[in-house]
Amino acid sequence: MHTEAEDRYRLLFDATPDPLFVLDAEGRILDCNRAAVDLYGYSRAELLVMRAGQLAVEELRPQAGAQIRQALASGASFAWRQQRKDGSEIHVEINARPFQLDGRACVLSSVRDRSAYIDIEAERSGAEARWREGEERYRLLVDGSA
Repeated sequence: MHTEAEDRYRLLFDATPDPLFVLDAEGRILDCNRAAVDLYGYSRAELLVMRAGQLAVEELRPQAGAQIRQALASGASFAWRQQRKDGSEIHVEINARPFQLDGRACVLSSVRDRSAYIDIEAERSGAEARWREGEERYRLLVDGSA
């Protein structure tokens, strides 16, 4: 039987638009919200048998434990690359904070998908490079016509 406080917690947890994870000290996923299921493509049941490090891209997985230890010690905010169930890569910003759950150390981790911003930044940088290149060509053309 759920208490009113537990129901309120679940409502807030699931209503949050960013993925949320509750992790234990070993990085096991103890809970996640609907946004996590939607972003990563795993079912809630699948996520609840995983460790957070399994969501990292292959080359970052060895560093995942250190990130969790940092979050347990004093909290952590960092950019990270993760992978969805379908294998596609996403750029995320993770904000992780320690807390106690039933007397044990845990981490509440919120995830913000930054992939669209990364794509926009790359597109903007490319456009700026093309602009400078065109400007240089124009300058050479004008200087050469004199």
